[in-house]
Amino acid sequence: MNEKEKRIRNTLKTREGRSNALNALKGLLGNTNAKKEFKMSKFECSKYHSSCKAMCCGIVPIPRVVGQKKQHAIQRPVREEFKGQATSKTDPSIMETFILPRTDDNYCPFLKKDLSCAIYEDRPDICKKFGDESHPLMCCPMQHKDGEPRKGEIEDGQKS
Repeated sequence: MNEKEKRIRNTLKTREGRSNALNALKGLLGNTNAKKEFKMSKFECSKYHSSCKAMCCGIVPIPRVVGQKKQHAIQRPVREEFKGQATSKTDPSIMETFILPRTDDNYCPFLKKDLSCAIYEDRPDICKKFGDESHPLMCCPMQHKDGEPRKGEIEDGQKS
């Protein structure tokens, strides 16, 4: 286990750490009711999978209901599962329950061998929104939100 994995594991062991991680990720989502925000005309993950190996498909909060409903679609064994709650961005009076499943390789348990998503139709909002460039963590290192490749801007996850 490398240092990054140790930090993630130690952070997620505490209730406060899980809550902070979930709230940070939910903060990236903003208003998830605006479905039109998720439509990006030319952005296609699959055209870069041979280069990036789906590096963005890591540990993400999955709504508990989706995780339970899609147990049959799990592609990678889950080593640990952290549970947490966060307030809904669309209705702060609602507490949403999430799971953070952790696999041996730190990829999403629903990522298939061909690097496609086994729960694509029910994927979490953060996955739907990835690549829209609304936040630095929502930027694909391979392409812009319009589908144009990034040339010399980011290499191996580092700014050049």
